[in-house]
Amino acid sequence: MLYLAAQATTKFFIAAMIVTNIQNVPPKGWVQMLTADFATKQECMASLQENEYMLYRSIKMTFKNVIKGVEKFGCFTEDTIKKMNKDLGHDTDKYKDVDIIARKEEGVTPDYVT
Repeated sequence: MLYLAAQATTKFFIAAMIVTNIQNVPPKGWVQMLTADFATKQECMASLQENEYMLYRSIKMTFKNVIKGVEKFGCFTEDTIKKMNKDLGHDTDKYKDVDIIARKEEGVTPDYVT
């Protein structure tokens, strides 16, 4: 019974593997798209297929000075995204907000954001 309750609350997110030139951060990492969450992986994949180009352009424009490229997209749970980033060498506690670091370098995030 507990398994079913936990399964029902699992959310999936679109994530992009990006390659950056941010110093002191592993060069590759998964960025979770915060625009929506999905109840099933199938719903997530359908949205990804429909919006992949728009998501790609959004990432390239937002992080234009610190991104070398977008390698791929996928649909994952938040825990899976964290595990994949840890496997890529990210200290998930230290770099949990790598997108904020990148936005600061781009000048699109106020300094008061931590």
